[in-house]
Amino acid sequence: MSKEGRWRDSLYTKMAQEEAVTYLPGGKQTTTPPHEQPNYDVFAITLQEKKDKDRPLIITGNEITIPTQISLLKAVDMWAEHRGINLTFEDFWKYWEEGFSFAINRAGTPGLITNYPINDRPNKDGITTPGFRKDRDERPGYLEFKNPNIKNNPLFKTIEYWPNRSLNESYLLIGSDRDIINQIIQLEHRGTTGEGEGEAFRISNDSYRRIGHPEIFIKFYQRSNIEPGKQPLKSVFQICMNEHVEKPSLKVLPQEKILDTAELKNWKNNITAQFFPTNVPYILKRGRESYAYNLYKAGFKAWSYFRTQADARALFEKLSFIRGLPFNEYFFTEGSKPVNETPYLNPSAGEMVLGEPFEKARYRPIADLEFWKAWVYLPNTRQKITLVSRSNKDPVDSRVA
Repeated sequence: MSKEGRWRDSLYTKMAQEEAVTYLPGGKQTTTPPHEQPNYDVFAITLQEKKDKDRPLIITGNEITIPTQISLLKAVDMWAEHRGINLTFEDFWKYWEEGFSFAINRAGTPGLITNYPINDRPNKDGITTPGFRKDRDERPGYLEFKNPNIKNNPLFKTIEYWPNRSLNESYLLIGSDRDIINQIIQLEHRGTTGEGEGEAFRISNDSYRRIGHPEIFIKFYQRSNIEPGKQPLKSVFQICMNEHVEKPSLKVLPQEKILDTAELKNWKNNITAQFFPTNVPYILKRGRESYAYNLYKAGFKAWSYFRTQADARALFEKLSFIRGLPFNEYFFTEGSKPVNETPYLNPSAGEMVLGEPFEKARYRPIADLEFWKAWVYLPNTRQKITLVSRSNKDPVDSRVA
């Protein structure tokens, strides 16, 4: 007998059991006339026992329409499963956690070599690409927030996710199964999509996608010509120093360096030389033209408004110097420009609305921002180390003073 035949027979057997005659105790009979009694049945069904047992579907009808409804539902369920539409988080997780070790073949574009091998792979440059998810202690992990009473659980999942279960760094993910799967993949690949030319920005098989490196933050602050009634403008730029790690247990690649106070002082000296030489702050000229310098593999994702292209280039060259890499024109991009090129300092002249002056929002205000301070953040141990500061409230850390 075919699989479909067995399924049909089991369906009719179950219906016959449900429709069997039930005798009421004491010989009691219903007083409802036969023509007023319901001539339909109500069934709670689960198309897939493992996935749907907590939330069955309710269908109604007679002995002819019930099988038709179930057949249509089953067809839609199979169609969705074949296309991954009803993929569950649990199905995804068993492969994600182990690093897709079942896929022993890598098929596709000829000549490409995977950056995610199952086992450690020595490369021609002498560097070994580590096996993806080979170390069980560093595999991802999760906890699901649930109520023991199924009826009290919402229709969405709440997951606390650890990209590396050996580190105390987790994220709260909320949504449907597909939403959470997408969020996990975004966390895995954040800051790793850059491409470039030249040896300094090369992406090869010895590259390893990771997070948790020290991050330098450089802040600029407006201290003069502040528009009355407005807050001072500020800009913060971030550089991920992804050639360094906080402690030996985080080291993956041979070329990675363990961060020490000597390196922190070197970063401090470079920042001082670029942005605060002879105690004179560097001026960031905020304007109305947007420029960006995005080189993810080297730790850059910088964007801001500037007066001119030359002003933007000057700042990004200084940030590149602090990162220890030459400025690469390939990653320097120009964004949108305002239609009206006429600069102005006070664009918020009001108009009358309901008899009262209405203040317009500022649109790309022009201002001079001074270098204010710079600090390092260590994401693994959650430390903030101030390197250079002009603020009395945030003095330089004693370890680099």
